[in-house]
Amino acid sequence: MALPDGGSARGAAAFPGLTTRELEVLDLLAAATPTADIADRLGLTNKTVSNHVSNILTKLQVADRNQAAIKAREAGLGRAEEQHSDGTLGGSGQARRVRDHTSTSRAA
Repeated sequence: MALPDGGSARGAAAFPGLTTRELEVLDLLAAATPTADIADRLGLTNKTVSNHVSNILTKLQVADRNQAAIKAREAGLGRAEEQHSDGTLGGSGQARRVRDHTSTSRAA
């Protein structure tokens, strides 16, 4: 699977220590794709995806998926799923609502 919009070139440049498969997984992580969906899209088992995620976390020296996704987004990955005007994300064939954290904040 090639990353969209030149993502493989950007990812390889930003994360030279990652394998091609790890870059694919990282791109999907950056797009907030759940492990099961990553497995389905890449034809892997959930365990294999979890192993790739663990390797990515180690190589990027981050503590969790969210930190890895932030680094990936900053490098231009994770753009396969762009937000639509109705607040859903597209790209995987499954719409997901994006939470607006500003609307859920509580008054003190």
